[in-house]
Amino acid sequence: MDMQVEEITQILRESPSVRLIKSRSVDFFLSFVIEAFEGQSAIMQERLHMLLENRLDEQENALVEDNLEMTRLGESNEQKAKRLIKDWTDKGFLTNYQNEEGEVIYEISSHTSKLMDWVVSLKKEDYIGTESKFKTLFAQLKELVEYSNEDREKRLELLRAKKMEIEHQIQRLEMGEEVEVYEDYQIEPRYNSLNKLAKELLSDFKEVDDNFKGIIKEIYERQTDNAEKKVLLNYIFDAYGELKQSQQGKSFYAFWEFLLSADLQKEWDELTGVLYETLENRGIDAHDMFLREMKKHLFDAGEKVAKTNDRMSEKLSRIIRQNGQMNAEVTKQVINDIKKLLIEATKQKEKPEASLEYETIDINLPVERPLTLAPIKETVYKDKPDMAELSLDDFDRISREIPYLCNLKPSGEYPMEAFHEAGGVQTVLKALETKLDLDQLTVTGKTLGANLKEVSFADGPVIHSLDHPKKPEGGIAILYGNLAPKGAVVKKAGVKPSMYQFTGTARVFNYMEDACRAIQAGEIPAGTVIVLRYEGPKGGPGMREQHMVTSLLVGRGMDESCALITDGRFSGSTRGPAIGHISPEAAAGGPIATVQDGDTITIDIPGRKLTLHLSAEEIQKRLAQVQLLRKPATPALQKYAALVTSADRGAILEIPECLK
Repeated sequence: MDMQVEEITQILRESPSVRLIKSRSVDFFLSFVIEAFEGQSAIMQERLHMLLENRLDEQENALVEDNLEMTRLGESNEQKAKRLIKDWTDKGFLTNYQNEEGEVIYEISSHTSKLMDWVVSLKKEDYIGTESKFKTLFAQLKELVEYSNEDREKRLELLRAKKMEIEHQIQRLEMGEEVEVYEDYQIEPRYNSLNKLAKELLSDFKEVDDNFKGIIKEIYERQTDNAEKKVLLNYIFDAYGELKQSQQGKSFYAFWEFLLSADLQKEWDELTGVLYETLENRGIDAHDMFLREMKKHLFDAGEKVAKTNDRMSEKLSRIIRQNGQMNAEVTKQVINDIKKLLIEATKQKEKPEASLEYETIDINLPVERPLTLAPIKETVYKDKPDMAELSLDDFDRISREIPYLCNLKPSGEYPMEAFHEAGGVQTVLKALETKLDLDQLTVTGKTLGANLKEVSFADGPVIHSLDHPKKPEGGIAILYGNLAPKGAVVKKAGVKPSMYQFTGTARVFNYMEDACRAIQAGEIPAGTVIVLRYEGPKGGPGMREQHMVTSLLVGRGMDESCALITDGRFSGSTRGPAIGHISPEAAAGGPIATVQDGDTITIDIPGRKLTLHLSAEEIQKRLAQVQLLRKPATPALQKYAALVTSADRGAILEIPECLK
């Protein structure tokens, strides 16, 4: 009992959930995060700052801080918003991490999520489903006893009893006995219980994710403290292994594998479909629809855990590579010591009596040359090549001329490991040998032709030959039209043939998060062209990847009924009819800034066309009237936005003549 009291006291003292509910600002915080994160699980840092600043502008008097001394004289709401979000994160109310692009992403922490679930559970129910709770309790008791018993004969006895009961039910139904079904008072509490359990499951996912993020945070802190690499590696392996071997970790990974089963997904969809049909037929108000979307929520949360795990793995790999670099530096230092000794020895007329012994090591340099004290003659290049002039048309031409050879995911069948095993880049170059300038000198000190001379090639399922390509053209296409006068890019290899030509109705968004929220809420019907603008180099600022939108479209099976066009960018992992890099971008006054909800847009990938069905006069009229959006940005990003070009020129910085 003393131990229990001690544990309870510790939880009350240290738990972020308890700290939050005791906070004087709990009302303000919960109302803000519920509204801010509605329909989405993650928010970019700048957007979260902006949302909180707007809330403070509207309801500043509603905020009562725990520490009045934190309130600073003359502090603007922008400064206060940044301070509060940092404070909430430090206290464990929010969590943050960096994505692949280095952008800071915020999420509701597992502690806040659990508190919100607990608060909801305090709501007085219309009636208590005592019968359903007892039957659930009884069934779980039987299951626990059955599957914790190692006695083979006892297990057989239990199975035979279940078999006999099932056979009796079959016989009674075959004899015409009426089918026994739940009444309304039995269905509703069971449905509510399922929703509650589903939300608890989602909180478990968040907690696993928080634990992974905690390890990553510890890694960064130890690196900042200049911890020894060996000590840091030991910590990572120990912490990661401990998490995976914990009851929580084992349960998560087992469930995640279970969830990824195609048969389970199909069965889940069928069962939930029948359930909601039954509720509708019975006239039962399914006010909480969480169960219907649970699979999507769980996949999203599980994917976050996987991505967090990937970030930790990448961090680990980086440290290991750094260790390798350190070993290389040590080797280099040994070589320098040898050279110094040789120099000293040459200065002496007589050989020194002392000798030095070094452990023999094999040193393989990319370009071998004799070790000498003679000065090296600097190479002077007479014909220094000019900077290559490449346009979008060049990329489109090359894509038309060079076939699609590699059958790799996400557009193909095989993972990157298979590509490596099939010979990798050298084998691809061998397959393209007739298309290459083999006289070009490479970093090996040999020509490209000489490098490929020893490489063998055999047409296979992973890397195809020029004679038998996977597809006759390359993976990308450049589109032009009145919507993209200076071009747009589409990964043709990731688009299903049925969507090569598509005409749809525009639905316009100025923020990626708003587009994601609309997709998750089921507000995007078939036949829609999502127009996502002000995400280009100037508009972002920074041209972030629009992967969240494409992932949602593909994940919901909307990649054959909807398309996406944006002045933002995509990575090589993108799938679906997603046209990006539209130039000029919206923030630069491009035609995409004039698109309105309901406009008709045609995408023609084979014809390389992207058309907004408006006259040139109407587009110019709208351009003259449009108020270009300027998103909140730091002073540094404001300078970047002022100088950066659109994507067709590579988003390079260009200083105006007046500033030179």
